[in-house]
Amino acid sequence: MNTPPLMAKPGSIIHWRAGFAKRSLWVTPYHDEQMFAAGFYVKQSYGAAGLDEWTKEKKNVEDEDVVIWHTFGVTQSIVLFRCSLCHYFCPFILVQCIPRVEDFPVMPPE
Repeated sequence: MNTPPLMAKPGSIIHWRAGFAKRSLWVTPYHDEQMFAAGFYVKQSYGAAGLDEWTKEKKNVEDEDVVIWHTFGVTQSIVLFRCSLCHYFCPFILVQCIPRVEDFPVMPPE
């Protein structure tokens, strides 16, 4: 249930705004105003609201209505594998480098 680590540089705007991505599971007491893991207006914020900020107080959740926040799929892990179709490119390639039709020159129609 582990999420790959947040790859944004600490102190960057993405790191501030995506504080929820630092952990894969969060538990907070229920509050009406806490609807989104990154807070309201994510694109205009500097990370002032969100799970990272809400959990700093370490409120007790015993005998409370709780919200469980599960974070997944925020970053993409790079996987090396052997590709039989592209052995002439290199023996090991990244998943993002799988050859596509667009990568090869197109012969003009005659």
